[in-house]
Amino acid sequence: LAMAYNTMGDKGKDSGDELQRLSDVIAKTQAAFQISNLGQLSEGLKYAIPTAQKYKMEWEEISTLIGQLNTSGLTGSMAGTSFASMMAQMLKASGSLGFDIAYDETGAMSVIGTLENIRAKFGDIESMSSKVQMAFDTAFGQEGSRALTLLLSSLDTLSASYEAVSDSEGQAEMMAARM
Repeated sequence: LAMAYNTMGDKGKDSGDELQRLSDVIAKTQAAFQISNLGQLSEGLKYAIPTAQKYKMEWEEISTLIGQLNTSGLTGSMAGTSFASMMAQMLKASGSLGFDIAYDETGAMSVIGTLENIRAKFGDIESMSSKVQMAFDTAFGQEGSRALTLLLSSLDTLSASYEAVSDSEGQAEMMAARM
């Protein structure tokens, strides 16, 4: 939680309120995805947060993406590493493959919106030709392509998961009471 606050927290807000928001998102992420413990989630976030900072991503979106990668089989640090590799190539891949990067109203990159743009251009991952999939491997590298493929295959539920994680107020307190 301290790492999340130091790197992704809004220092302009009351620190107690911001720590509560961040912990609610962490609790909701663990509850919404197949994450066995907070160590698994924190390992993924540890590798993903520097990338999220670079692209000014929201805490809720990065938590959702790492949660989804864990559910899809890339657990712990593998989720964060694959995500970081995918993002390291995103702008370059956009130029070479011809898809648009999506941004939210604050100017932050929206990975979910960008994934929707990729699907709009190339279709569903299940129906993509091997030629397109090889182009993804070339553009994103093997590690980054792994995260891209898993996130694209779960895109239909990713927006709903993001909304659920964003609506996390009180989640940490509820989970603590349940324990």
